[in-house]
Amino acid sequence: MTAQALPSGPSHEPNLPPAAMLQRLLQGDLLARAIHTVAELGVADILQDGALGAEEVAARVGAHPQALYRVMRALASVGIFAEDDHSRFTLTPVGQLLRSETAASQRQLTLLHASEFIRRAKAGLPYSVRTGKTAFEMEYGKQPFRYFQTHPEDKAVFDAAMTAASAAEVHAVVHAYDCTDIHTLVDVGGGQGTLLAALLTVYPTMRGVLFDRPETVGAARRRFEDEGLTGRVELIGGDFFQEVPSGADAYVLKNVIHDWEDEAAVQILRTCRRAIPASGRLLIVEPMIPPPAVPSLNSLFDLILLVGYGGRSRTEAEHGHLLAAAGFSVTRALPTPSRLSILLAAPRP
Repeated sequence: MTAQALPSGPSHEPNLPPAAMLQRLLQGDLLARAIHTVAELGVADILQDGALGAEEVAARVGAHPQALYRVMRALASVGIFAEDDHSRFTLTPVGQLLRSETAASQRQLTLLHASEFIRRAKAGLPYSVRTGKTAFEMEYGKQPFRYFQTHPEDKAVFDAAMTAASAAEVHAVVHAYDCTDIHTLVDVGGGQGTLLAALLTVYPTMRGVLFDRPETVGAARRRFEDEGLTGRVELIGGDFFQEVPSGADAYVLKNVIHDWEDEAAVQILRTCRRAIPASGRLLIVEPMIPPPAVPSLNSLFDLILLVGYGGRSRTEAEHGHLLAAAGFSVTRALPTPSRLSILLAAPRP
């Protein structure tokens, strides 16, 4: 099973000596804040039509010209922008992801990481390491999904980021596995329906069921209406710890299992096992942890789970153990050209 590797540094900084590499890594939080800042200001949208100097950008976004120049120069050094000999900046392919109105936009995900509730959780990493408990719960007294029930503005930021992240991954997932023979697919914990809508579009004979919390599936209705898919999809609200819609020939769990510790994850899988027929199949779509010594963004993402959700990223073998405990057998493992991999599982008799 492959995992998305960590990107290398800028081409003009190859083979940094150990001390310089450590200093570079220690600046990671400040680098993230610089990216958050230009995302909040909308700098990438200003640069979408071509090269501009920092003064002109600052005038259009309401920033201090020299301070903005220093931030953009720093981000150019790591490949977010490109700076020419006249101190004008353009977007690199990475910087393009910070634009608002693009299919692959990651601006909402960037803004999520800049949000106060995420930053406070990250700051609590030492607490999580000492106790094994989530820093988020230490800060706010409850887990994120309960927190969102009383903080709708933060929930809106989270939902927008998850939808944007899913949109960026969906193409890779949809084309990694042939679903031609699936007649009815239940997307368990499918959120805003990004994956299910894409699958229904690619496979015109497929019918779909979007299953998530009632308030979430209600918000997803507009997507299926806009894409002309309402006649082929059913939206059902509920609790996947209790029951999921039964009788479909395939079920998918995308980015769900990693939100939960083992006992809760097995409970979700057992709920699916009760619903799935003997001839059905289950698709687990998750960021897999690679073998030791293989650098991976998924291992860093796991730290977000450590401080925030109480869940964890897992290896392919660890997923296999969870599935076995819930009554499934892994039949196939597929990489995708993204951070996600697909495990196919069949119900055991």
